[in-house]
Amino acid sequence: TNCRHLPKLSSLNELELSENRLVKIDGLDQVAPKLDVLALESNQLDDLKSILAALSPLQELAELRLANNPCAADTKSNTPAYVLYLADGISSLRVLDDLAVDSGEVTTSEEVSTRPSTSIVRPLTARRYRGLEKLEPLADVQERASS
Repeated sequence: TNCRHLPKLSSLNELELSENRLVKIDGLDQVAPKLDVLALESNQLDDLKSILAALSPLQELAELRLANNPCAADTKSNTPAYVLYLADGISSLRVLDDLAVDSGEVTTSEEVSTRPSTSIVRPLTARRYRGLEKLEPLADVQERASS
């Protein structure tokens, strides 16, 4: 199963394709060229090279969810190899599986909290919205919680 059978959705900016048994995502840039949020959790994606080739043309892609795919099976370290590989190859990416990404540099929430306040990377939290995850700065969430 792949994405080539989808109709062209040129204005679509969020796409939920989780749990669809996808093995390839080729042609996604032709289907939805303005995607900025893409959820691909729990599919059968295993080839990082083809994933990068399919996603790198998406110039607005800021958030990507790949958890529970064979390509994301490396969970032994705080920053798995697939995260580093994709963060380096997709320049627009800002969040990949709950990790903040800034210009190819991956930052866990623990690392962000120890950085100087001049850093442009901030910890993020996720909240569910229509089946997709929307992100907001952690400081905003903490401020609402303390009010």
